[in-house]
Amino acid sequence: MNNIMKEIWKDIQGFDGYTVSNLGRVKSLLNPNKDIILKQAISTSGYNRVFLRKDGSTHTKYVHRLVAKTFLSNSENKREINHLDGNKLKNWVSNLEWCTSSENSKHALNLGLLDSVVGKNQHSSKFKEKDILKIRSLYAKGNETYESLAEKFGTSFGHIGQIVTRKRWKHI
Repeated sequence: MNNIMKEIWKDIQGFDGYTVSNLGRVKSLLNPNKDIILKQAISTSGYNRVFLRKDGSTHTKYVHRLVAKTFLSNSENKREINHLDGNKLKNWVSNLEWCTSSENSKHALNLGLLDSVVGKNQHSSKFKEKDILKIRSLYAKGNETYESLAEKFGTSFGHIGQIVTRKRWKHI
């Protein structure tokens, strides 16, 4: 059996004179003498993109989004597109699926493409590991309440409660 997928072209919605294929290529039909396969550029985020003209303006479009919008049903109105093999440059329709942000992140973690960001490595973290140990130690001694610790450490008593019960900073 032949494993080579047949290339299928469909019009890009909202951009007359352009088509996209199920293999992630984009074509301009605007030249009356010949169709032109557009060159793709890699964005700083690592995705292939093309530049389409419409009404005198240039529009940057990500190829994976063009392929997914053209070839994949999105009945659940999911906003992100996942590359099943983790390769952002492989924009075949068979390598794409609609997903939520959470599903996309979990998939990237499972493939080892994303490090789990916890504790002090999280950009919004207010505390260091030593602070967490101190909070837990003070609370365990029984002299401090969530409220008193919240005042000492400049946070809410709910946040302190989550630290003490290991709902946050559970890796320590």
